[in-house]
Amino acid sequence: MDMEIYAHAKLKAIRRFWLRGPVNASRVCLRLGICRNTLRRYLNYIQAQEKQHPGIFNLPTNRARRPPRGKRFADLVALLPQLVAGCKLPKIENRPIWEAYHELRPQGYAYAGFVVNFLKWRREVGLCPHGHGKIQAITPADADILQQWRNSRQLDEWQKAVIIQGSYEGKNLQELAEKVEVGMKCVLVWISKFKKDGAAGLIRKKCTGEPWAAQVKDKTEKLMVLLHETPRINGFNRTSWCLRDLAITFERRYGISISMGLVSVYIRRSGFLFKKAKVALTSPDPCFREKIDYIKSILSRLGPRERFFSIDEMGPVSVKLKGGHSYQAKDEIKIIPEFQKSRGCLILTAAIELSANQVNHFYSSTKNTSEMIRLIHVLIAAYPDTDTLYLSWDAASWHASKQLTKELERINDASFRLENLTPEIRLAPLPVTAQFLNVIESVFSGMAKSVLHNSDYPDAMTCKAAIDRYFLERNTYFQQHPKRAGKKIWGKEAVIPVFSESNNCKDPRNCRP
Repeated sequence: MDMEIYAHAKLKAIRRFWLRGPVNASRVCLRLGICRNTLRRYLNYIQAQEKQHPGIFNLPTNRARRPPRGKRFADLVALLPQLVAGCKLPKIENRPIWEAYHELRPQGYAYAGFVVNFLKWRREVGLCPHGHGKIQAITPADADILQQWRNSRQLDEWQKAVIIQGSYEGKNLQELAEKVEVGMKCVLVWISKFKKDGAAGLIRKKCTGEPWAAQVKDKTEKLMVLLHETPRINGFNRTSWCLRDLAITFERRYGISISMGLVSVYIRRSGFLFKKAKVALTSPDPCFREKIDYIKSILSRLGPRERFFSIDEMGPVSVKLKGGHSYQAKDEIKIIPEFQKSRGCLILTAAIELSANQVNHFYSSTKNTSEMIRLIHVLIAAYPDTDTLYLSWDAASWHASKQLTKELERINDASFRLENLTPEIRLAPLPVTAQFLNVIESVFSGMAKSVLHNSDYPDAMTCKAAIDRYFLERNTYFQQHPKRAGKKIWGKEAVIPVFSESNNCKDPRNCRP
């Protein structure tokens, strides 16, 4: 092919790509505005010429020589070390350095020209943007400690020694940060601490002892209080919590700064994944705060002739082979059939009295108002020597029916109470979807883990007998030990059965079947 049919400029450009290695056809065609066939012809021509005249294309291209730098550039280079040394910012930035330069040389480079030459100078001298704040001196004692750390097998000690020694030697801090695999923020904190307190400032202070544990427990309980509320109550236009809003609300309410990472850690330590916690721990009730404050006010002034009950229903529970955690041989796998014939069904209605920690229960065929009225009469008969019984339950429809309201009016009538010597019944309902605050849920979780998980009862009567025995032993224990001693043999209840705004009684780890 004749060379005249090719554009000389495009030939030179393709030659440069060819000398660098394999040619990327898509990139070259896009760059030069040619099609693949044209590119293929150029490459065929170049290869043919290379075969006829080896090394012909290795000659340097004719480029315009760069004009020599003048006196203004030399003056800038002479001033830059002084300007950089006088920088008071944590990181060297173009604008402040140029402003200082412009004060000394008003007729010097404009900002754009200054930035181009300043960046070139930085690359030539290998200047680190944080190098002006390097460590100026290291005492012999600190030098010995740093050398020990440098030879240590502890990763954090080695990282700190590399950074401090490298800063003293004037090495690039960004390269050192990449070497030890930490961020620049961490590097600058270490340098700042070393300048202030020497090697002693870099020693990690271990948070041990009772005060630290008490602070963690206190923060966790306060965080649970926030999770029980909706974000809208705290001024956020959201339907569910996020880590950032929780951290902001925590600091705003309690005056204690907390990071989003710690918020996540405390939630997980409480036994909840954050996505689940937004569903299981939040009540949308607009009167959430008022209802909680009312319950807390009752418990704070509960008299000796007053009783407070947490009430709920469990079930329907099908009597069949149940799964659960148990000790098994290494090569043994417990199989639970997907489809089983039910051997019976039961619904458990129960109430726990918070001051004495006693449970009253019976079995029902359904969940309705009649069973609630039956429970009220059971409690009246069980506590005849009291003046007031407070009943706390969730927002189920049969807990607020007209029939139940009429029955309560009849029971609380002065003539009925005088004739039957019965206590007054008062209601303290929980907020909507706030089962996590119902203390009886904790008892149900413990009972289910103890006598229902891994069970294989032949019929409903045997299952009821096991539940009756569980509550009998539990009530007997707390009659002998009025103060709750902790998690005992009755199934490791999710929380201590006392009312607390931070409780998570419905523990997903011990969820009943």
